[in-house]
Amino acid sequence: MIPSISLFVLSVSWAYGVYAYGGVEVGSWRWCVVGVCAAALIQWLFPQRRGEGESRQLDVMILALVLFLGVLQLIPVPFSLLHLFSPHRFRQLAIASQAVGPIKTGSLSSVPAATRDSVLTLAVYVVGFLLVCDLRRRMSDRHWILAVPVVMIAFLEAVLGLFQFYGGGDGAVGTYVNRNHFAGLLEMGLPLALMLGIFALSQNRDRFQSRVLPTVVACVLFGSAAVMLVSVINSQSRMGFVSALVSLFICGVVGLSSHYSAGASQWRRWLPVVAVTVMIGLGFVFLPSDQLIGRFATIATTQEPSEDTRKELWKETIPLIEAYPITGCGLGAYESCFLPYKIVAPGYTTDFAHNDYLQLAAEFGLPGFVLVLTLAVLVYGSALRRTNVDNPGRYLAIACVGSLSAILLHSLVDFNLYIPANGMLAVWIGALARES
Repeated sequence: MIPSISLFVLSVSWAYGVYAYGGVEVGSWRWCVVGVCAAALIQWLFPQRRGEGESRQLDVMILALVLFLGVLQLIPVPFSLLHLFSPHRFRQLAIASQAVGPIKTGSLSSVPAATRDSVLTLAVYVVGFLLVCDLRRRMSDRHWILAVPVVMIAFLEAVLGLFQFYGGGDGAVGTYVNRNHFAGLLEMGLPLALMLGIFALSQNRDRFQSRVLPTVVACVLFGSAAVMLVSVINSQSRMGFVSALVSLFICGVVGLSSHYSAGASQWRRWLPVVAVTVMIGLGFVFLPSDQLIGRFATIATTQEPSEDTRKELWKETIPLIEAYPITGCGLGAYESCFLPYKIVAPGYTTDFAHNDYLQLAAEFGLPGFVLVLTLAVLVYGSALRRTNVDNPGRYLAIACVGSLSAILLHSLVDFNLYIPANGMLAVWIGALARES
């Protein structure tokens, strides 16, 4: 009973973040923070008497270090010690002291107010990850329930996007401000809907039990996946479309290769993989709408930076990383600290690097970036290991591999993980992928 209540509160909180423009407004997102913390409190007031595995202990250690590094950026450090941790920040404050007088302490973050909000979001991610991990252990016999809220919200967003597009809008965006972040949500929900449908059909049932209900459920889920894919196409997000197809390709390849891995001839192992490759290739050719094809052919747009501009932004972010290699310039401080290095697109406000990896390295420093990347590798590897045929959670693991692949690919050219609702969803899926 307790896990169900906790899951409901978590789902409602995340759904509100999706509804509130993806949680980009600080005031709306704080209500989501309250909801996630309430869900964790409900869950952990009634702990399960069960030992923690090695993976859980390792995750807690990494997450604690990540959160510590985030909080460390806010703690006032004696001015004399700043030179050891962040020479560039030391020079900033030294110049400022000439105008405001002697400075005795200073934070490692160049914009403490922005870092405060970002650390709060980071803490919610940590709590959310541990909460979903705990829910998965407690609901191990019905782990797919944890994916149902994601599929439902993604489907409703997809339906809203279709109404917007066919109602005369320029593209499907759902409740999001940006089409790419709308596509980011759907590309993570798509593999879950697809594999949940396959899971419903794959269950062994007694010969006296009717297969009508599982078949109907599977059809509904396959239909939901199709609606999500069509909505991604109509969002006209180029990388969203590519990421969605890549997620389907990876789900097919991982699922089929693991199914035929033991004692199968080479042609039986590779023929299904080739078939999936051909199908996804045909989908890439025939599925895009005329508008999406036009966007692929467009070099630049008025609403977002062109590909060439993004490449220049990435190049100009490298010196920012080099200036703050150990502690970073501060979570959320990219926009302010990037100005001295920004040359391209002088009329364009650059509040994000359009590459989550580069921006995280710039804001969090290389040690923090390596910790986050290590956890991501552990989660992804854990999901891959659980895709073997004998694992009861195989289909969920395959779905997680597809969803994580999509968002990790999309993050190369966008800032989906800096949208709180999408970042929380990636954390949710990552927790589902982790071994118990």
